[in-house]
Amino acid sequence: MKKLLAISLILATILVVSCGSPSVTPEMSATSEVLDTRPPSATKVTTESASTRTTGEPESSTTITGEQKSSVDPTTKPTTTTQKSTAPTTKTTTSTTEKKSSKDPTSSTTTTKRTSDKPSSTTTTTTKAVSLEYQNALKKAEQYLALMPFSKIGLYNQLLYEKYSKEAAQYAVDNVKANWKQQALLKANDYLDLMPFSKEGLYDQLLFEKFLSEEARYAVNNVKANWKEQAVKKGQDYLDLMPMSKEQLREQLIYDKFTPEEADYAVNKLFD
Repeated sequence: MKKLLAISLILATILVVSCGSPSVTPEMSATSEVLDTRPPSATKVTTESASTRTTGEPESSTTITGEQKSSVDPTTKPTTTTQKSTAPTTKTTTSTTEKKSSKDPTSSTTTTKRTSDKPSSTTTTTTKAVSLEYQNALKKAEQYLALMPFSKIGLYNQLLYEKYSKEAAQYAVDNVKANWKQQALLKANDYLDLMPFSKEGLYDQLLFEKFLSEEARYAVNNVKANWKEQAVKKGQDYLDLMPMSKEQLREQLIYDKFTPEEADYAVNKLFD
């Protein structure tokens, strides 16, 4: 009886097992094994790399097991290499910046300027030797002024007439000791000793002799002359040359730049 119950129990168990668990083909079991042994997803490695970038820690601090190293997709390796090469690049850039900042060309230029701004404590004086021609031109100018009065330009022209160079003549008139206003006054006296002049007529004559206007004006204002008497002398010279009427002589004296009062004084004295 016990054997029958045991056999019935074994049969029931076999029946339950055969009905409850479906049959699995070998291909499906192989597929399951392939799925179970598939390497870990590369998403994990990528996430770890991203976390490494965010925290700024080098990638060498991340631990990868032997299975992960063998199963990591080769495409992730360049990413790891790029991260490692970034650190030296940063160091090189920093080093270059320090070198550039340590060599400041502006400071060296400033130092040079400060040095060159200091005045020199020594002064060099050079004396140019005067040529013989210049010396002779100066002596000739002194001789001319000893003989007669000259204006500065008149003396210069006289030295050119004597065949001195322009440079030598200019040197002579620039260095000769002469008061050109006094020379104009002396020249005015010489003219009045030769012939009578009106004040303005004498002024024009001095300008003709190349005196400056202020030199000529100084001369006629300071020369000792009675301009009315000069008009009388001039009128007498005209009457000695040709006969003239009183009015005709008066007009001639005014033409010679005597004033009307001076001309009237002359004709009245000559025709009385």
